[in-house]
Amino acid sequence: MRGSDVGVIPAAAGTGTDRRVASLDGLRGVAVLAVCAFHFGVPGTAGGFLGVDVFYVLSGFLITGLLVREFEGTGTVRLGRFWARRARRLLPALLLVLVAVTLFVRYVALPGTYPGFRGDALAALLYVSNWHQIATATDYFVATGPVSPLTHTWSLAIEEQFYLVWPVVVLAVLRLVRPFRRAVGGLLVLAVVGAVASQAWMLRGSLVGWSTTRLYFGTDTHALSVLVGASLALAPVAVPGWTAWCARAARSARGAVGPAALAAIAVAVAVVDGTSTALFRGGFLVVAVLAAVVLASLVAHPGSRLDRALTVRPLAWLGLVSYGVYLWHLPVRVALTPARVHVAGVALVAVDLAVSVGLAALSYYAVERPVVRGEFWRHRRAGAVAVVAVATVVAALTGAGTASAGGVRPAVVHVRTGSAPPRVVVVLGDSTALTLATALRATAPSGVHLVDGSLAGCGLSISASAVLPRVSWCNQATPPAGQWPAVDARAVAGTGPGDQVVFLAGHWETTQTVFAGGRSANITQAGFRRYELGQLETLERVATAHGAHLDLLTMAPSDGGLPFDLPPGPADSARRRELYDGLLRQLAARHPTQVSVVDFGRVVAPSGRFQLDVDGVQVRAVDGIHTPSFTPGNPIAGDTDDAAMADRFYDWIGPRLWPSIVDPPPTRP
Repeated sequence: MRGSDVGVIPAAAGTGTDRRVASLDGLRGVAVLAVCAFHFGVPGTAGGFLGVDVFYVLSGFLITGLLVREFEGTGTVRLGRFWARRARRLLPALLLVLVAVTLFVRYVALPGTYPGFRGDALAALLYVSNWHQIATATDYFVATGPVSPLTHTWSLAIEEQFYLVWPVVVLAVLRLVRPFRRAVGGLLVLAVVGAVASQAWMLRGSLVGWSTTRLYFGTDTHALSVLVGASLALAPVAVPGWTAWCARAARSARGAVGPAALAAIAVAVAVVDGTSTALFRGGFLVVAVLAAVVLASLVAHPGSRLDRALTVRPLAWLGLVSYGVYLWHLPVRVALTPARVHVAGVALVAVDLAVSVGLAALSYYAVERPVVRGEFWRHRRAGAVAVVAVATVVAALTGAGTASAGGVRPAVVHVRTGSAPPRVVVVLGDSTALTLATALRATAPSGVHLVDGSLAGCGLSISASAVLPRVSWCNQATPPAGQWPAVDARAVAGTGPGDQVVFLAGHWETTQTVFAGGRSANITQAGFRRYELGQLETLERVATAHGAHLDLLTMAPSDGGLPFDLPPGPADSARRRELYDGLLRQLAARHPTQVSVVDFGRVVAPSGRFQLDVDGVQVRAVDGIHTPSFTPGNPIAGDTDDAAMADRFYDWIGPRLWPSIVDPPPTRP
């Protein structure tokens, strides 16, 4: 992800004199292509994120070599100068991206799309994005909502933390230990032990159940790749004959060692993914060592077939601007949706890559390189540009994602009914019921007590599947007391005659459901529909046990592919939704005095198809499934910190839904 030091091999790395190895540019080009392919969703690149580890090995190698070379030549390492060079090289490009992304989130993206953006941006600017994302429980490998355009800055944070700490360690050891070779040997031992310890710590975390986010984003668990690169830079000085041994190894088997290691990394990119347990239990260390073998082969065997292949000019040039490409590629992927550019598939990947490379080149030649060379500040306009850029970031971040003052204003709806409104209204269902309950609570008629009995991640079926993190499961592994019949029974315990129970469900009823033993089924199959109808019968018995009336809300059209720029999935199909709604009507027909059907789906989608907006009001969250809600700290995808948007939705939905709840007709078959 760095361009300035790419390919510059210091003498301390064992080459005798400082020289540029152009093939290292090419290796960076390969690595950044792998990462781009991963984020662009190219088939066969589920492990493309391993390109980051290749970057880490390169950075550890180059930076450590430069530090040791400086100490060998001057007797010290000027830390201030080192950090200033890093800042000049890294900050200008990052500021450009932050300005562009902040303006996009503020003025282009739908309100509420990125509720945590302000924290994301500040964390990226301060190079603590990895720990910020761990703290906010972001999942890099299992996206359950819109992907933040700054998610990828976690890797920059780890690298910058390395740049902050490692030079201090290197300087301390080199000053305290004599002679020079012994000091470098001590650093080598420290780097090797550190890499092994980091992998061991990751292994322990995996065994005790740490999340993949904590394992992958932690500086302590992911320092291993950088330390492997550092070890490679230290070995030529600390180990006599190391350089000659590497040269012989690189030339053995007709120079196949380096290509074989690179091929092994390519295989890993194709066959592993972020949920692969083997990666966290030693796999990352193996990949780092393979990258080190490739790197050592290129340095020790110039002119080899691998060296020539990676020196191809377009690939080497891509490596030169790889830092910018890495910075821009994810924001570009998020911004250029199929709806905006009117292409998809391979064409969309090509557009994303071309725009990312174009922006990276513009950034490199117009800003990054002039700043590093000290040429940028010679022009008066540069100061104005810098001030405007910083001011834009600060001003936009101050307002980005902030809620309107005063929070949500409850819009109390007074509904005329033929009799007194219910004393208690209980909302049951999955996370779609949870987000709707916030609107119903904010707009409840006077005297109505609303109870939210929803259970996120829990459909009617008691299944074996559980694919989303951090939610309550209603599956076969859950004790009966935690499954929805028992939870719902507790929620309605305070109801009585004249009270209402409202039930709303979403994707869990239309998705593919996996049962114990590996059997899977969905609502298009008659057997599954019989099972679902039986579950609805259980719901009716539980909900009306104390005399309350049950309102079944029809399923709203959904678009689960919306946040990922993908077409709607099978669970979003109108046929599956209609089959589910048909079951609701069957239940109401069986129990005409206890059960009614309220056409909630038609309320939020009058056209019968998914609608993000109705009457100029945003009625669906940007995940394409939930309704907007203002519930700070709630992990449900429908949550937003845009209180004004939620307030408008509440004012809109209240008068349209409450009359059907508080004064339902005897039946709506």
